[in-house]
Amino acid sequence: MNLNDMRTRVRKDLRDEDSSAYRWTDAELDRHIDHALQDVSLAAPLEAKATLTTTAGSRDLSVAGLAGLVALEAVEY
Repeated sequence: MNLNDMRTRVRKDLRDEDSSAYRWTDAELDRHIDHALQDVSLAAPLEAKATLTTTAGSRDLSVAGLAGLVALEAVEY
């Protein structure tokens, strides 16, 4: 779902569907949607698994190439 679809759903829930007289601006709704998304992400973060190539004899591994990394929970080798 993209932001426009989410905004449409929020407007429906708020009964703010008259485009000639919106009570809330798109920017206001977008800001609140963003805050809600941050709250959901903190409560139930997206978990992902990645496999990285290692160098024989080394115990160092760069995670710099992992896009969107917020926290590292575990490493298995």
